[in-house]
Amino acid sequence: MKPTRRSHFVPQKYLSSFCGADGYLRIIEVVSGKSFKVKPENACVAHDLYTIQKPITDEDLKLFRKMFGYPDQMTQSDEWLLGKLFHYFNNSTLPFMKFILGQRGIEIQQAYQWTQESIFTRYEELFHPILDKLLVGDISFFNDLCNDSDKMVFGFFEARDRYLETFFSQNEVYNMHEQLKLCSRIDDNGEDNQELNEAFSGLKKMLSSRLKCFEAPLNGFDVATEEYARIFHFLCFFLTQFHRTEGKIKELTRSIESGHELMVEAGTDFNFQAFWLLLTHFHLYQMASRLIKSCYKIINLENNSALDFVTSDEPIINTYFNGEVPKKIEYYYPVSSRRAILFTNDEQYSKCDSVIVDYSGVRMYNSLILYNAYRHIIAADDKTLHDTFTRKKALKYHPLATGAD
Repeated sequence: MKPTRRSHFVPQKYLSSFCGADGYLRIIEVVSGKSFKVKPENACVAHDLYTIQKPITDEDLKLFRKMFGYPDQMTQSDEWLLGKLFHYFNNSTLPFMKFILGQRGIEIQQAYQWTQESIFTRYEELFHPILDKLLVGDISFFNDLCNDSDKMVFGFFEARDRYLETFFSQNEVYNMHEQLKLCSRIDDNGEDNQELNEAFSGLKKMLSSRLKCFEAPLNGFDVATEEYARIFHFLCFFLTQFHRTEGKIKELTRSIESGHELMVEAGTDFNFQAFWLLLTHFHLYQMASRLIKSCYKIINLENNSALDFVTSDEPIINTYFNGEVPKKIEYYYPVSSRRAILFTNDEQYSKCDSVIVDYSGVRMYNSLILYNAYRHIIAADDKTLHDTFTRKKALKYHPLATGAD
């Protein structure tokens, strides 16, 4: 299959906050200890990250439902989401277009597999204004609402449903429009087919008109839900970012290969890419609800030391992770060299929203980033990078050093 474009699993906008004065990131490889510098556009990149090599089938859905305890533990909302994702990831095509494209040797999956990336790209775009707030220490968009967890959960899911309905409708219309262009432009000689062009002209005009309705920013919220839209934008990006890195995907792969009984049942027919994409979205909404109900809030970590915060190719980490599945969750996320956030419900932060972090605190958080990194540690300058990096510490339990990858 034709490869997709290069995909950043850590956004360039985020990485740019860790650039030096020359616009470059300083990077050190965890396993080899080699250091180099790159522009943000060339860091944290993977090929075919969001590509589904084969369609999601009814059997895939059946296996996924089993894993989530269907029907006992899957709600009506879960089923709605699963149906929407199934339709979206399979790029549903009108039968007559599928026939015409097939006659011309064009595979729908090959022509449209890039659309798998669009939902993650949209999460990033919606997060950009939130990141701007975090960079200046503005966390009021979340913390001002987190005292009423029931209302916050309701608002989050209302925002989700409105957003996804708009997103999926837009994506479907866009795909149909592009498929029509393919149908009418390509004949047996690789040239425009005038007859088909004329036959589809009315339908193309209608679809073009519908697409214009989506040209405004894709929020789909009224004033009453706008504040919850920001909660939705934050958590959508935050929780998918935690799971979509190269290291987390490898970790999930190893877990599956260890012999889950449902994976054994599926055998060689198990569609890992489909499972990962579905799981990422289901985890996002289930975890968001859990964290809100558990009274999680954002804590500003303000760096007043001479040592900068570092980040890595695993920029969001659970501070309780120690090599085994943690029983508690507290997310740490450095947003620049001088500022980071905790997403936590620890009682020690119940009466504050900001904490000043001294030199020893910065070193502690940088050590956690080092411990959780997969391939690379990232900093704005060489001194910070080498102050943080201790190869012996980095290699302890590391999958690339133990041959697990």
